[in-house]
Amino acid sequence: MTPKQDKQSTDRRRTADIKSRLFLFFSWFAWGVLLVSLIFFHYAQPEYETVFDRFYQLNLRTTQDYGALKYLTVTIISGCSILVFSILLGRIRARRQTDHIHHLFMLGFCWLVLIGLALLLR
Repeated sequence: MTPKQDKQSTDRRRTADIKSRLFLFFSWFAWGVLLVSLIFFHYAQPEYETVFDRFYQLNLRTTQDYGALKYLTVTIISGCSILVFSILLGRIRARRQTDHIHHLFMLGFCWLVLIGLALLLR
């Protein structure tokens, strides 16, 4: 093995640099914003009638909650912008096969599904 090949195969990183820490922070933050968006989605959709609601003759909201829908829109926009920033930061940072950014694409798919569901609510 030549010295040049030895340098390329050795992992010389001692600690995580600021880019990788920012990437990790924004990745987790984007997942957290997705959870908050799912909570707003739950409260924005109309309530569905069950057997117990009919039996006790409870009044249910049959329309969307537009206040929660407004917050859902804000969290979707902010979450998607954080996701795009994380993907760009990951592309800048990831140079090795062991640098993981694949979960961001799964997160992007989750955001696309949530956007589609939110558009159905309107």
